[in-house]
Amino acid sequence: MRSDRYARLGAVLLACALGAADAADASAADGPPPGKAQGEPAGDADARAAQWLSKGNKAFKEGRFAEAEQAYREAFALKKGYDIAGNLGAAELAQGKRKEAAQHFAFTLRMFPLTGEPALREQMQKAYDQCRAEVGGLHLDVDPRGAQVLVDGAPQGEAPLADDVFLEPGEHTVEARRDGFVGATQRVRVEKGVAARVQLVLTPVPAAIVPTPLDGAPVPRDLPPQRRGVLPGLALGAVAAVGIGGGVAFLAMSAGKKSDAQTESALIVKGRQSCVGGAKNFDTARCGELHDKAQAYATFHNVAVGAFVAGGVAAAGTALYFLLPTRPATSVGQALRVTPVFGAREGGLLAAGSF
Repeated sequence: MRSDRYARLGAVLLACALGAADAADASAADGPPPGKAQGEPAGDADARAAQWLSKGNKAFKEGRFAEAEQAYREAFALKKGYDIAGNLGAAELAQGKRKEAAQHFAFTLRMFPLTGEPALREQMQKAYDQCRAEVGGLHLDVDPRGAQVLVDGAPQGEAPLADDVFLEPGEHTVEARRDGFVGATQRVRVEKGVAARVQLVLTPVPAAIVPTPLDGAPVPRDLPPQRRGVLPGLALGAVAAVGIGGGVAFLAMSAGKKSDAQTESALIVKGRQSCVGGAKNFDTARCGELHDKAQAYATFHNVAVGAFVAGGVAAAGTALYFLLPTRPATSVGQALRVTPVFGAREGGLLAAGSF
């Protein structure tokens, strides 16, 4: 049977790989070694790896390949030795786990010492070739170094990977991740006995453009919204109240001056006098008084209009300040500026700010 041939091949590899180890560890305990203690010296880990190796050898010789595989895995977790990897591959091959066996045989061949037994290396190479012919492979080139590599969601280690990744023939998903980089994913099909080459290049995450105030200090990002201050709104409300109240007062004063001017004009007309320049009945005193009252009316009226405009702008600003959405905490600051504006015949207030 084919499985019997795998088992016989595994036994040959195991005998070659661990002949010296069996002799050196003849006194090893038959029971499983205790768990590794934190901070355990390397020598203790090697000794426990040898115990697991001896336990695996015994199980393998008795044909208990699954038990042998588990013991070899415990030994390999403690010590990444080429001989342990070779025997682990032999136990996997004896169970028909070709892709797992190919992975461990590849490790064995890569780490095999230059002074190692040539016959043993030849046996390992034959076992590797036998597994490799039945499975597919991926040769992964990933940039940058240190990126985490996953195949079908299973971690394979950090780039660069020392060996190809062996898989069952068919479709597979390759993924690479690293902090600060945009991940890359590729779907690839692998064929039996062939290593497909896959190249993944990660690009850095674009740096966010952050506005800075005039003094060059960085503006905080991604902060929760900041509550709007009440003082700027109260200041705008006060300006609105003063403007509208002043407009009412000056409007009343202008109405009074207008009434006085109309009364004075009626008296001049009633007395058959005139304020037209060059007229014979021109009354200088009364006409001067009429002119002063008319000028006062115009002045108070213009001031009232300006006050109403300023108060209306401030009132609108107050409403917008409290009704519009709050700006995020990245705002450089809040400011309110009210500037008086005067001309030859008019005046007003200019309000501007950021909230």
